[in-house]
Amino acid sequence: MSGRSADDQPRQTIGGSRKVYRIVRNIALVVVLLAVVTVAVILGVDNQTPVAVRFLNRVSPEWPVFWWLCAAFGCGLLLGVVLCAASLVRSRLNQRLLRRSLRRLEPSAGEREGLAPRMGEPSAGEREGLAPRG
Repeated sequence: MSGRSADDQPRQTIGGSRKVYRIVRNIALVVVLLAVVTVAVILGVDNQTPVAVRFLNRVSPEWPVFWWLCAAFGCGLLLGVVLCAASLVRSRLNQRLLRRSLRRLEPSAGEREGLAPRMGEPSAGEREGLAPRG
């Protein structure tokens, strides 16, 4: 026996499951990427007919349908990223404001009576000499 308890032994299953998770995630990502590329190639081959898009009495130059589909997909992707970024900035700002107000309220919380003191701080009774310090 090496003198180690069961708690001291490294846990092989946790690290191993993370590694398996990463491998499965990477394989799934490659499969999805290959599927998207395959669909893009099929759309590119099947949609070579040039079309002009009309919008608000404006006529665009004639491009193959595939390029119009890629442009629409790209615009949607860009719009999604911008909206997610705006939401993330708003939540980070809200988090910062909440942390600031918590820091401001934290020192005054210990002064109120009836609250447990922090570790190492004497309670109200100990400060007044009523309770023995343990």
